[in-house]
Amino acid sequence: MARETRLIDPLSEVTRKERKVLLGLSVLSIFIVGTDAVPTKISALGIEFGAMDQQVFVWLLAAVIAYFTITFIVYASSDYVAWKKEMLDEYLEGLKEYWSDVYEAPTSGNPYLDAIEHDRQIAFRKHRLIYRMTNPISVVRAFFEFLLPVLVGGATFYIVALQCELSTLLRHL
Repeated sequence: MARETRLIDPLSEVTRKERKVLLGLSVLSIFIVGTDAVPTKISALGIEFGAMDQQVFVWLLAAVIAYFTITFIVYASSDYVAWKKEMLDEYLEGLKEYWSDVYEAPTSGNPYLDAIEHDRQIAFRKHRLIYRMTNPISVVRAFFEFLLPVLVGGATFYIVALQCELSTLLRHL
């Protein structure tokens, strides 16, 4: 029944993980910015941050939070549409079962099948946006699942490689 679907957890495991990371990073970021506790050194890695490096660190943190916010929005939208669609599908299936239980008759030439189809069309028209959202959201989610990590990885590789190249050049000067 659609009422039971309303009570299930609408978030997938991956969305729940993204939400957890987003909320954790948000709390950490608010603490860092609110208390002006931008790290000056990471002893375990032997890294020390100058004033400019600290500013870059904060911007990088902001970019990571933006990424996780957008990712959560995409994943949560996908889960929401899937959850609503499941409720609607269960409702339509319930209508079909109701009509078939009430009017047991052959399927060909059965006037009650027209009533089922009529109810299904009304429900579909009422909630057509949910059905229409499934394709665009799946495309956006596919972008976030498959293409964006490759783009971020490629850009990161380029930035790190460029930084290493610049460091090497500066050492030789």
